[in-house]
Amino acid sequence: MPVVMLSTVLCSRAQKNELLRRYSEITAEVLDVPIERIYVFINEHPLDSVAAGGTPFSEHAPPSVEAALKARAEGL
Repeated sequence: MPVVMLSTVLCSRAQKNELLRRYSEITAEVLDVPIERIYVFINEHPLDSVAAGGTPFSEHAPPSVEAALKARAEGL
């Protein structure tokens, strides 16, 4: 029973579904095991629990995180 664990700051539901599907497919292919035996877990972390350069994302998020937050707020 292969287990894949992903950590992320934020993801939309559609992005999570895509990650779950694709990681399952790739793991099944590479390890040559039935996809039904693959378990994938996504751990999301709040912005105040992640830092870059010692600064929490909740105070100053990198541009890529800011763009993702904007897209998420707009429902993209």
